[in-house]
Amino acid sequence: MLLPEEKERALRFKLALRMGLPIFLLFMIILISFFSFGEGKIPAFFLVIAVSAFAVMIYYIFYLLYQGQQERITDPITHTFSREYLTNYFKKQIDKGPYTILLVSIRNLTDINSRYGVKKGDKVLYEVGHWIGTFLKEKEIQRFPIGHYKGSDFLIGLPSTKERYQNLIDLMCLKFQNRTIDEIEVSITSAIVDTKYSRDIDQLITRLFDVAD
Repeated sequence: MLLPEEKERALRFKLALRMGLPIFLLFMIILISFFSFGEGKIPAFFLVIAVSAFAVMIYYIFYLLYQGQQERITDPITHTFSREYLTNYFKKQIDKGPYTILLVSIRNLTDINSRYGVKKGDKVLYEVGHWIGTFLKEKEIQRFPIGHYKGSDFLIGLPSTKERYQNLIDLMCLKFQNRTIDEIEVSITSAIVDTKYSRDIDQLITRLFDVAD
């Protein structure tokens, strides 16, 4: 499982706990009223409180569901980090010390979408993102951020300087050559930059795309 999927699962779990809280409180109100007043002797004001709590609970649950959609941190196609979450994540990591950002692009994604359809293109995006994750994990690089930045482009963040990863990235691209997904040939390219160039995330990303071109 990729780091973005782990964080998304943790976020969904916290949301479920928050949604369960009002249900638990309503249950406690009903339970207390039952034992305090006995069956058939619950006063009207307590029923009003219970109905009001139920109405608030429904509103609160719908509000949390809406907020959950707004707070989604992963891209629904690739299950990697969304662009906004990823760039904010990078900013925090850059402040901690030397940092490397890697760009991996699917060179022929436009052709794939044209020839095989957008759904196949989406599957290629998903498979490539998870193949990158598997490859890096096999090289003992754990819990790294990876996100779908735009179009055919993924960004990956790695601690330390780019010299530590250059050979590894070259190997990754070499290993991916002539790879097919559902019998579709997929070609990738990469670029790498670190915080020796700049500590500004926008400048780093711009540099990556300049190098890739």
